[in-house]
Formats: sequence, structure tokens, C-alpha cells
Amino acid sequence: MIVRPFTEADMEDFRRIHAESGLDYKFPDLSSPLFLEKLVIERDGKPTTLLAGKIDIETYLMTSGTAKERLEDIEAVQPVFLHELWLKGIDSAYCGVPKAVDRHFRKHMLRLGWERGRSGWINYFRDTQ
Repeated sequence: MIVRPFTEADMEDFRRIHAESGLDYKFPDLSSPLFLEKLVIERDGKPTTLLAGKIDIETYLMTSGTAKERLEDIEAVQPVFLHELWLKGIDSAYCGVPKAVDRHFRKHMLRLGWERGRSGWINYFRDTQ
């Protein structure tokens, strides 16, 4: 087994592996500079595994006032915030919403263009240290 950097020559192998996996997400744009790390496992001279790390943004919201004022503030700041991220090359953002808040806030999140995580998928988090 060899661990080595991903190269463009690996692309077709991983397109095939992705297609065969049947997973419900499109093949990522591995040429994006948002992918900071791409490592390949090679066995018997053939690439078998790719682990790629892409930058994403975790959002934090802190707001006060009435429910109406908070929603108005979010509606005002979100387009500016997302545009600033886009100008910096960031193509997506995520947020965590506690269950107690989600049941009241879900309709607003969807109306503001946010999507729920994929059904059947659970996100895990890990520090890099």
C-alpha cells in the first residue's frame, strides 16, 4: 500500500469508483482550490481510495430583539454575508440548529434558501489535532 498525492491521472479511476458506489452526491470538482488536501491509497499499482478535504464555512448567528426583528435582521444580513463569502471563493456554508429551535425556525431557514442535510446522512466532526 502506498499513500501519495492525488494527480490528474487519477481522475477517471475515481470517477468510476464514485459512479460504482451509488452514493447520492455528484462527483466533486477536485480541481477547485477549496480542496486543500487530496491523498490517494494505491494498491498493486492501482488507485483504490481517495480522501479529499474541502474548505467549508460553519456559520454562527447571534441576535437579539423580538422574533420579528431577529428575522428581519437575518434577512438583511444574509445576502451580504453570502456574497462576501462568494467573493472569497467559498461556495457553500453550513450551520447547526438545535432541535428545540429547528422546529420553530425550519420554515424560515428553507425560505431563506438553506437546505436540510441529506436524509439518511449523519454529519460527524473531528478536530485535526
